[in-house]
Amino acid sequence: MNIKTCKYCGKQYKKKITTSKKEWRESKYCSHNCYHLSGREEKVCPICKKEFSAFKSHRKIYCSILCKNRSRPDRGGKIENTCKICGKKYIPLRRGKAGRNQEYCGRDCRVKGKSKENHWNWKGGIAENHRRETKEYINWRNSVYKRDRYSCQDCGKKCRIETDGDNY
Repeated sequence: MNIKTCKYCGKQYKKKITTSKKEWRESKYCSHNCYHLSGREEKVCPICKKEFSAFKSHRKIYCSILCKNRSRPDRGGKIENTCKICGKKYIPLRRGKAGRNQEYCGRDCRVKGKSKENHWNWKGGIAENHRRETKEYINWRNSVYKRDRYSCQDCGKKCRIETDGDNY
């Protein structure tokens, strides 16, 4: 009786020389792999529909802690938001208050939603340093140059005046 059949894979295996009589009597599997696989079953996560493997004795329902928390109302629940840009319904990656406050379905919509007139610092498409290009500013600058006869106010000499690098 030195040959047995594996309970998991059905393969026949022989007793090893190093196996004691007691171990041989109790053995039911041909390898550690078959032993570990025998207690597992394939399941499908009810939240993300992903297939995963779990021990039968663990009674695991969800594939991850994230999916488990999404199923619980006290931990963020099944939040389903609507994107402000495209109107698509999505489940946010963040849970709890952070997930409820998420406004966009992805990076592309977030970039569209936070650009131009939707950005908090939008000034109508005109940057502050463009005021030097207005006619009023150019006329004022030229009148100051004429008043000072195009001479430097520090040394009094007629120096080359830089017109494009004005500082306040």
